[in-house]
Amino acid sequence: MKKLPSTLALATLILNCALSTLALTSFKSAEVTSAGDVQFPAGSIASGIVVVDVQLNSKGDVTGTEVQRDIASLTSVATSSVKSWKYLPASMDGSPQNSLLRVAFAFRPRVIMAAPPIFDPLHQPDDETPDVHAGYAPAGIIGVAYPAYPIDAATVGAVVVQVGVDADGKVGKVKLVRSYNPFDQFSLEATKKWQFSAATFHGEPVASSMVIAFVYSSPTIAN
Repeated sequence: MKKLPSTLALATLILNCALSTLALTSFKSAEVTSAGDVQFPAGSIASGIVVVDVQLNSKGDVTGTEVQRDIASLTSVATSSVKSWKYLPASMDGSPQNSLLRVAFAFRPRVIMAAPPIFDPLHQPDDETPDVHAGYAPAGIIGVAYPAYPIDAATVGAVVVQVGVDADGKVGKVKLVRSYNPFDQFSLEATKKWQFSAATFHGEPVASSMVIAFVYSSPTIAN
């Protein structure tokens, strides 16, 4: 008789774990479906990573943006760009949800043969806004890599890449959302070198998607 409560407790624990796992696997994060060009601001000599969280409603419409990493003269280009892109909202059990998608803009350093800008890791926030995040915190960015630059390139523009981040924070599937030769391969190779911490859903790590836009400008040579 004494073993019965222990057996029931164990069965309840197993059931709760199974239900928790099922809930996590039924969650699918938001994605970008199409993206336009991003032009390096004329006259700007700034470079580095701008990070914007795009808030979406259940139809995939942009309802707001929240800047997580700011660079004067570059941030406004990033926030205005994401508002014109097209998105697929997050879903739970196949039902669309209000959600957010993290987008990083890597403005390629203009100066070749110079050290790239330093990036401080972007960790998970200490707090959440439940009505916006719905219990979801996007993947943190631990390390970044800038693409090599095709020195003979005659044009400038942006390559937009969607990257899957698994529940261990490792880079998964990488997909071109906006192609712009001759920069595509350089961008894909750089993406695979980025490092992340996993997104979380109600405190549990989950697979997710985020977006990286590599914005190339005309190169100059360091003195």
